[in-house]
Amino acid sequence: LNGRQSYATTGQYDKLNNKGTIQLKNIKTTSELFPKAFFIKEGLFRFQNEKMWFDKFGATYGKSDFAINGYLLNTINYFLESNGTLSGNFNVKSKRIVVDEFMALEEGENNDRPASVEYAKEDNPKMSGVVVLPKNLNVSLVADADKVEYTGLVLNNLKGKVGIGKGQLLLDNTTFDIIGCKVGISATYDDESPTAANFTAHLTARDFSVKRAYNEIPLFHETVTAAEKAEGIISIDYKLKGDFNGNMGPIYESLEGEGDVSIRDVKIVGLKMFGGVSNKTGQDALNNPNLKDIRIHTWIERNLIHIDEFTFKIAGFRPTIKGTTSLNGELDLRMRLGLPPFGLIGFPIVITGNHEDPKIKIFSKTGDEIPEAKYNEKRNKVISEGGRKTKKKAK
Repeated sequence: LNGRQSYATTGQYDKLNNKGTIQLKNIKTTSELFPKAFFIKEGLFRFQNEKMWFDKFGATYGKSDFAINGYLLNTINYFLESNGTLSGNFNVKSKRIVVDEFMALEEGENNDRPASVEYAKEDNPKMSGVVVLPKNLNVSLVADADKVEYTGLVLNNLKGKVGIGKGQLLLDNTTFDIIGCKVGISATYDDESPTAANFTAHLTARDFSVKRAYNEIPLFHETVTAAEKAEGIISIDYKLKGDFNGNMGPIYESLEGEGDVSIRDVKIVGLKMFGGVSNKTGQDALNNPNLKDIRIHTWIERNLIHIDEFTFKIAGFRPTIKGTTSLNGELDLRMRLGLPPFGLIGFPIVITGNHEDPKIKIFSKTGDEIPEAKYNEKRNKVISEGGRKTKKKAK
């Protein structure tokens, strides 16, 4: 190292003459942010003025592994000043990343944790916490992970651009495979405390099995409840934002977003809503319908899913549906049943109740509004889950 400290802190790197190498093997180290220790199997670092090159770096963290190459900027300034920020660019490869192991309140051999984590552990002994990100990093990563595991989900072949800056995680045009489908995602993640975080996400997925999505993806299971009775191929293009709870699961009352669900070819079997309409109208063709080439635009807010008007064909009939459902399965839908041959003549139907016990009213336009949930964004707290039970209690 040769030069003044002020050259490093003011960015006058051309006046520095810093160079050299550091080689590490079998080093165990910890960060106060994470419960477990990192084990550096091998690290070869090369210094040239303001840059620190990772020529070779292999490490493990619990069941996760990382192979990294790239460089950091501002390393000298970072080590000389406690409030310095590290910038850099890296390529990261991994055979397996287990996100759960990075959650703040998980058990591990690291006993040097900040007071905020220790207090959170005492107050929330059954919580895993969220992943807390470093505030002093500003790095861009090109990620290539064979497998990423997160609260029971397994994402395969994750590839894309990842950024970490000011304590936030950014995904830019990242892709991964799940349920036999390639999913595209651009997203942000920001931890607020060891037990709270928020996110935004834009998800696209083409031609996947609706049944597999319902059975294997908890978020899809909770937000597309009618998919329990569906089998076939759909696509989605959806934007969503919300908060994570202390187990890094979504707080459903906080979710907001909108997008399209495109049905290519789906068979509905046993959905009581269609069965009820079939019985009330005396038209067997309306029961267990086969839906093709339909685009449905919906938007989510405060535990309610609002459905824009869409029309489809069933055996000569042309039903048009719009309205609201809740994440708890409650219904407040309006249907117009267009009669053969062209659907120009039809009659109104109102569907209320819930998925398990739908109430069908023919020649009616009077629905039953579903009260929305009440959520405090500043405190990440659900005030009321909403739904008709809430309305009855209020009376």
